[in-house]
Amino acid sequence: MTETMSETMSETREFSRLFDCERLGTVDFTMQTEANMDERAALAKRFDLLDLSELTVDAVISPSKKGQIRLSGSFKAQLTQACVVTLKPVESQIEATFERIFSEKTEAWYGSESEPDEDGAGMQKEPPEPLIEGCLDVGEVVAEQLSLEMNPFPRVAGAEFEGSKNDDDDDDGPESPFAVLETLKK
Repeated sequence: MTETMSETMSETREFSRLFDCERLGTVDFTMQTEANMDERAALAKRFDLLDLSELTVDAVISPSKKGQIRLSGSFKAQLTQACVVTLKPVESQIEATFERIFSEKTEAWYGSESEPDEDGAGMQKEPPEPLIEGCLDVGEVVAEQLSLEMNPFPRVAGAEFEGSKNDDDDDDGPESPFAVLETLKK
């Protein structure tokens, strides 16, 4: 038995919710889902989180012009990150929206099956994402968006780096390399 691309995709992604766009027809499809405990643990590992205790998704998949598929929705996540200064837990709740356009063929975007010249004349704002064997992965879109929404430098209240120097500090720290070069120039 041969393995299809969509089976491989769902096995390698931590939070996969594949949708076969051929099922769509002309009516919107609504999807409500949440990550189970194993999926949340795998995503926490992927994003170096201490915990991902909740991840719920509300999505709408709609047929669009030129054979494109529009995915829009929102998600809610409750997560715990390590403070970049103290390594103490920093809890946060993220509520965000997302929207993506998918297409089976590049022709709907580029006007032909080949990519445009470097000037990109006549292109829309952003190209559609590819459908893989007619499927899109709602879970992976949410995982990607979650990674963009997370605080890249979480800190507990009042945490400061030791030895950091503010611009208004007047202590005599080491001279900058440029100051040393300036004295050599004189």
